[in-house]
Amino acid sequence: MEPPLAVSTYCRKCSSHFKIENGQAVSTSKKAYDPFAQRSSPEKPDAPKEQPEPAPKNNPPAKPVSEKKPSASPSQPTQQKPAEKPAEIKKVAPPAPETPQEEEKPTRPSYFKPPAEITPETKKSSLFSRKQKEARQIRCFDCRAEHTISPSSTSALCPKCGTYISLKDYEINERWNRRIQTRGDVFIQKKGIVSGTTIQCHHLTLEGDFTGGVECSGDLIIRRNGKIMGKVVCRKLIIEKRANVEFLNSVECEDCTVDGLISGNIHCSGLLSLKKKAILTGNIKIGRLAIAEGAQHHGQIQMGG
Repeated sequence: MEPPLAVSTYCRKCSSHFKIENGQAVSTSKKAYDPFAQRSSPEKPDAPKEQPEPAPKNNPPAKPVSEKKPSASPSQPTQQKPAEKPAEIKKVAPPAPETPQEEEKPTRPSYFKPPAEITPETKKSSLFSRKQKEARQIRCFDCRAEHTISPSSTSALCPKCGTYISLKDYEINERWNRRIQTRGDVFIQKKGIVSGTTIQCHHLTLEGDFTGGVECSGDLIIRRNGKIMGKVVCRKLIIEKRANVEFLNSVECEDCTVDGLISGNIHCSGLLSLKKKAILTGNIKIGRLAIAEGAQHHGQIQMGG
């Protein structure tokens, strides 16, 4: 019996609920909540089982395949299945390349003239088409100091005295009476006429008329008849075939090659070479002399020094 202060109780075995009235336990229909009782998870309805598909009536039931294969006896040779022929590979021709559509060229105005074609004759007529751009030494006009420049340079400053040195090239095909001072090359064409002036340059090629003075740090090439009244100073003097040149002043050079007619006094510190048809008239002062068979010289010769 529960103490008299209890109002209700439950059975420890079946968890039935009882009310206590007048000191007696009265059962009720509901069971008391047992906090220590294990809860059972609500049962989920079973999923419908998959039924096997009925076998077709016409086809007989397939025989079960045994996992173990009967081993072939050594007396009976095993029958090998003929090898299957590989499927023939059909060659598919590659797609034809798409022909590129020609782009529409912009129309040119009527006054436009296409550039003239460069022929061997035009190349010969221009000294600059044969010119090879390479690093070289230039000489200052004032202090005569030499220093090396890049082939892409268009001008330079003397590192010793700071004098401005132009490297512009000149091609003259008309009358010219202005002074030229550059360490570029000068080419006087057949129609060019230069008189009463002095040319300071690197290489000078004469095919036209020239009567002035020359100061070249490179070569002086003469290809026609003429009379030069000014003083001539160059590294190498070249008189080509069928050229007849008269020098009224002295000529100073390091080397000299004559294959034409020349008249004047020449001071050559290096080699003076007279070709087969060369005729030299005048006094010469040379370091060395080379005379080909048939060459002529009229005048005095001073060798050495």
